[in-house]
Amino acid sequence: TANNFPKSIYHNNLADAFTKFNEEVTKQREKPLLVFINGVDKFINSVPADVKPNLNNYFASLKNVYLVFIGRLIDLKAFSFEVWFKSNVSLDCGIWLGKGLDTSTIHSLVTPIRQLKAPIADNFGYVIGKGVATRMKVLESEDNG
Repeated sequence: TANNFPKSIYHNNLADAFTKFNEEVTKQREKPLLVFINGVDKFINSVPADVKPNLNNYFASLKNVYLVFIGRLIDLKAFSFEVWFKSNVSLDCGIWLGKGLDTSTIHSLVTPIRQLKAPIADNFGYVIGKGVATRMKVLESEDNG
């Protein structure tokens, strides 16, 4: 299959993270844009004060742009009651790495807690789709050094 995401951009300057993001996501595009935001708290803190009150409308206006928020549960949970988050983030899907999904209170899960409490190794996690958590093996790299 063809690569629908041929262009990769890495930007690690926290001061202007939103500015760089805005430049890329507001361009006209035919193919979808997948954006990984590592550290939602730092990203939201880089949003200009005049944009923050309208963040829900801003995210809703993005066309053909898909966001993946990566971070610690506590950082994501800090935004879970904000309008932009509730309107634009799906809590019944995602990827969880490692243990602890059974104690998560942010995800909307239909998987029985007893299944999530079963011990798993550190190199396992869960794919969450429509509230169903399915165990997965996380790929690891070999250290040849």
